[in-house]
Amino acid sequence: MINFIKSEAKEKADEIELQTREDFAIEKQNLVEDGKKKIREDYNKKEQQVIIKKKIDHSNEIKSARLEILKLKEEILKDMVAEALEQIKKAILNKDVYKKLLHDLVLQAALRFLDSELNVYCREQDYELVASQMASVQTAYKNKTNMDVKITVQKKNYLAANAAGGVLVHSKNDLIKIDNTLEKRVYLCQEQKLPELRKMLYGDIDSRLV
Repeated sequence: MINFIKSEAKEKADEIELQTREDFAIEKQNLVEDGKKKIREDYNKKEQQVIIKKKIDHSNEIKSARLEILKLKEEILKDMVAEALEQIKKAILNKDVYKKLLHDLVLQAALRFLDSELNVYCREQDYELVASQMASVQTAYKNKTNMDVKITVQKKNYLAANAAGGVLVHSKNDLIKIDNTLEKRVYLCQEQKLPELRKMLYGDIDSRLV
């Protein structure tokens, strides 16, 4: 009887030990799989972070390059405007050419105003030239509109002596003005011709970089 009990106890102990080993093996396998899964997840997460960082860095590099290109283009256009102004300053040294230009600038502004009285402002060194053209401007204005206009060249508030030239034309009360200075005309020309200038300077690639 004692031997039977011992045998039963041993079998039970062996079963418990076997079950314990199996449970341990399963738990160990689960822990290993969980560990591998976590490692894979961490790796994938870090890999995605690296990919995203590379994309951001690449995007920033492209953006920086585009900004540099835009800056260079603006500098080129500014240089072109400066060169154009210098050429104009040389051209208006010819008084006959400059008188005709001043005449046309004042007349153009007068035709836009269609007012009976106007004030003209110019550089102090241009006063005599501008004043000498007003009778002709008024005659041309009447021929085009069949109306009279009184244009006064003001001896005050002169344009800066180092300005390129041209005129400011104001309404009688000076509340409305048309800027026909040579600087303004060059800048307006630049704005109007900007697409053509860009194509001429940079070709079709320009549209893909801005």
